[in-house]
Amino acid sequence: MRDINLTKRQKCVIDNTELELLSRDEFPLFCGCVESDLKDDLICEQEWVISKEGVIQLKNLIPLEILYANGHDAGVVGALWEEHHREFADFIIKSNPKSILEIGGGHGKLSQNCLSLADIKWTIVEPNSENKHKNVDYIDGFFHKEIFNNRSFDTITHSHTFEHIYNPHEFLEEISSALMGGGKMIFSLPNMEKWLENKFTNCLNFEHTIFLSENILEFLLQKHKFKIIQKQYFKEHSIFYHVCKDESINTQNIVLKNEYEKNKKLFLDMKKYYQEKILY
Repeated sequence: MRDINLTKRQKCVIDNTELELLSRDEFPLFCGCVESDLKDDLICEQEWVISKEGVIQLKNLIPLEILYANGHDAGVVGALWEEHHREFADFIIKSNPKSILEIGGGHGKLSQNCLSLADIKWTIVEPNSENKHKNVDYIDGFFHKEIFNNRSFDTITHSHTFEHIYNPHEFLEEISSALMGGGKMIFSLPNMEKWLENKFTNCLNFEHTIFLSENILEFLLQKHKFKIIQKQYFKEHSIFYHVCKDESINTQNIVLKNEYEKNKKLFLDMKKYYQEKILY
C-alpha cells in the first residue's frame, strides 16, 4: 500500500462533534475501470465514522491531486444520465438566468443542454477540462470567490459536485460571499438517502466522503443563509435545488436534527448486505 499523506478529520466536518468508528476496510482508490495491472492499484484504508447527530463521513481524506489524477467520466455515459441532464437543464431555465458560472462542469453536458434552450453567457470553472465547447468560457482551476472580482454572474450552478467537497461549510461560505450582491445557486446532488437504502456502492467512497441526507444538506444551506425557492426530485437518483441568499435568516436558531440511529442502521445494513455476498 502506497504511503499517502492523508488529511484526518478529528471532529465532525458538519457540527464539530466527536466521531464514532463505523467501519474500517481497504479498498482500491480509483472509482472506475482500469487497464493497468492489479499490482499497480492504489489501495487505501476507508475508515467510516459517524457523529452523535448521525453525520456519516470518511475520516481520512486522499489528496485531491491523487484522487482525481485520472477521470472516470462520471455523469457522461448512459440513458439515465442523459435524462438527468435534460431535466436539470429544464429546472435551471425556469429561473431565467442570463449569466451562469458552473462549478465542476468538465464534460459540458449541462451547459450544452441549457444553451440549446436559451441564450445564456456560460462559464465553467474546472481544473481538468477536456473537449472544450466553443460556446462556453473556461476558467482552469478550482472555484474561489475571487473569480467574481472582475466577472459578473447572476447564477452559480453545479451538478453532482457538492458530494465531492471535503468541507461543505467552506464551499458554501465562498459561494455565499460571492452572491452578496444577490443572485441564486441552482444545483443537483445525489439522493444519498435513497442510494444508501438501495445499497448503491457508489453512494459513499473516497470521492463521496460525507453522507449528505436532505436534513444535513438543508441544515448547511440555512447555516449559510440560503433560502430554498424550489426543490425537485429526479426519480430516486437526484434532488434539484434552487436557492437564493436571504440575509434575514437567523442562523443562531438553526439546529441539526438528529439522525444517528437511522443513518447508522442504513450504513450497517448495506455493509452486512455485501459481506454476506462476498466470499473471502
